[in-house]
Amino acid sequence: MSPAIAFEAVLRPPYHVSGKQIRPRGTLPTASVMPEFGPSPRQRLRLRDRLAGAVWGHLVGDALGLPYELTSPELVDEVRWSAVGAHGQVPGTWSDDGGLMLALLDSLLHGFDLEDQARRAVAWMDGPDYKTGPRFDIGATTRAAFESGEGRMARPGCRRHL
Repeated sequence: MSPAIAFEAVLRPPYHVSGKQIRPRGTLPTASVMPEFGPSPRQRLRLRDRLAGAVWGHLVGDALGLPYELTSPELVDEVRWSAVGAHGQVPGTWSDDGGLMLALLDSLLHGFDLEDQARRAVAWMDGPDYKTGPRFDIGATTRAAFESGEGRMARPGCRRHL
């Protein structure tokens, strides 16, 4: 199943009632027995497919919203995939949010290593990694993180060039 179909299947009903007790994973059972709502057995997806759907959903949502990033919501009549917006990027381009999400996930595939996460964030910032073309914008919070001492430490020679 493709990630796009997997993502859609996670979010779309129909749901079934199986007569089992409702409780989130990791919690203790309660005394009351209520029907369990959730995807039907045919809609249950492997965790891998659901995670892929979440990543694709993030990137597509980021790309769809990018043209409207600096626009007041009152000025947006209709959201269109073909919109270009303030940054002048082609449709389908994701922002720093999408690129840094990819860098973080790439790092987490190898374990939890803050130095590796910082190196990959810098690879996004300074090089071609995790983006669809040259860096065209950076959010204020992301910029502040790179300007902090911790952000500079991951760069060779601790150089600062934003």
